[in-house]
Amino acid sequence: LAGTDLKGRQGNFLASVADYEFMRGLHEKNLIIPVVGDFGGPKAIGAIGEYLRRHGTTVTAFYLSNVEQYLFGDGKFGQFAENVRKLPLTEKSLFIRAITGRIQHPARLPGHRLATLLQQMTVFLKDFDAGLYPTYNDLITTHYIMADQP
Repeated sequence: LAGTDLKGRQGNFLASVADYEFMRGLHEKNLIIPVVGDFGGPKAIGAIGEYLRRHGTTVTAFYLSNVEQYLFGDGKFGQFAENVRKLPLTEKSLFIRAITGRIQHPARLPGHRLATLLQQMTVFLKDFDAGLYPTYNDLITTHYIMADQP
């Protein structure tokens, strides 16, 4: 919560009343959906896709943290990609990934423990179909969007 962005500003939802009220409004409208489940399993992501379609909405942002690292390790990454196909997406739908400090990544800034990356979800699916993700390292270094460098 005390961390700052590249310009020294706090970037969490408790940093200002306006930021808090924005997040609270999303929550009140049921627009933030926490998922507890196996992303490589048969139910969690598919059920969310069904729910969103029934309500006529699409995925705008999907925060993954570093769960894909574990999906590769468990042999479930391919099923995860197939589950992503069950979500209603647009060209603006984004994954948000956190790359831990244990992994050297070109987007990680000096002095930071994590690198946060974005990727268009439709690009992810095209790249997956093209076989561009045989490893987790390939996933996190292919067609990602990173913050502007200072």
